[in-house]
Amino acid sequence: DMITSSKELLTSMGIPYIEAPSEGEAQAAYVVLKGDADLSASQDYDSILFGAPTLVRNLTISGKRKIPGKDLFVDVVPEIIDNQGVLNNLNLSRKQLIEVAILIGTDYNPGGVKGIGPKKAIEIVKDGKFGEYGEFDQIINLFLNPEVTDNYNISFEKSDKDRIIKLLCDKYEFSELRVEKGIERIDFSLENTLKQKTLDMYF
Repeated sequence: DMITSSKELLTSMGIPYIEAPSEGEAQAAYVVLKGDADLSASQDYDSILFGAPTLVRNLTISGKRKIPGKDLFVDVVPEIIDNQGVLNNLNLSRKQLIEVAILIGTDYNPGGVKGIGPKKAIEIVKDGKFGEYGEFDQIINLFLNPEVTDNYNISFEKSDKDRIIKLLCDKYEFSELRVEKGIERIDFSLENTLKQKTLDMYF
């Protein structure tokens, strides 16, 4: 299936992966908080609610995006979000930010509370009236204490060219020329990353 093939491809490329016991964003945030990664990459703002110190959005997306309901387009570029900066700007604690998100709507309560937008949600939370809109302790706990695992090893290896070609070209009929060029880029990036880590040891 798709998940099994994805794992096989990542292994063939020498890229480690982690099997999250629950939410992927929660596990990614945990890995960053432990210092095993520098940042979390996701399109989902829930990463911030799970405590990711730094979130990168639109990492592999470029071009333009149409604004819903309007004949306008905006440039889509990588976006870096500093969690603590967000909290400082809004003058909220992490728990309060979670409460604001719940009022607006999260993956756990799509749509949020009817008639409440971001501005009103912040006012409600700052006024201490969040509890008047329902019982959300379970959702708050899911964000503050998500199920995560320490069973992972982030170690990059050299890609297995023959294995990648067999999987992508023989099984999924990708262009062998394009795959070989992709492998070259991966190996080049990994080589530079390993060199940089070696240099960092001396400074």
